Amino acid sequence: MNSTLQSQTPSEVDLPHLTVKRAWPRILGIIVTAIQSDPPDLLGHLRTETRLLHDHLESTSLLARLTNTELQIDDYIDILKRYFGLLTRFEEQVADHPGWAVINRQPETCRKSPLLKKDLNTLGVDPSNHGHPATADLSFECQSVSQFMGTFYVIEGSSLGGIYIAKHLQQHLGLTANNGASYFHGYGADTAGQWKQFCGHLARYGETIPDPKPVVDAAQHAFSTFHQAMSGR
Repeated sequence: MNSTLQSQTPSEVDLPHLTVKRAWPRILGIIVTAIQSDPPDLLGHLRTETRLLHDHLESTSLLARLTNTELQIDDYIDILKRYFGLLTRFEEQVADHPGWAVINRQPETCRKSPLLKKDLNTLGVDPSNHGHPATADLSFECQSVSQFMGTFYVIEGSSLGGIYIAKHLQQHLGLTANNGASYFHGYGADTAGQWKQFCGHLARYGETIPDPKPVVDAAQHAFSTFHQAMSGR
């Protein structure tokens, strides 16, 4: 071995113009820049940009009671009526939307208002066409396909949380999928699978658009709309 190399520490072996010891910060900087320049996918954008709004929604006093051991049936009915008003409006807005083709679903297979109406009727309540006064003037941003995807991300994502809420409702109110809690049971055993499938379509859609902002804006608007519905009187 070359005696010069033997006398040098491994961190000082010469590069063309720099020793490794001196070059390492520059190499590290190049690596970090490369990582940072790789933008997150659409799902990553949505998770990051809606996290605070999601937490803000769940912190409303009404939804906080939904998973509380002191949940009363009147509170539960109030929540169902608000969901019914909102989701009925969403389903009206997207009845013939081209976004359904993007996610490869038929609108009738994703309608949730019939489940809410069934639950309310089981509990002796007629939701009427309005559901709840707090939702009467609310709507979603669904004009474009990007807006549809952002809004559906919020609505479909709530089904995942419904799995845990359904267990809580059965434990504390004795409600089941056939007895007042069909909405929170969602797609049943296929709930997680349906969400995974949607996320796949969402990721592929994200690769076809130049800017995720319209999707993110619609998702943020949807969270804000839900918040208005759950905090209004």
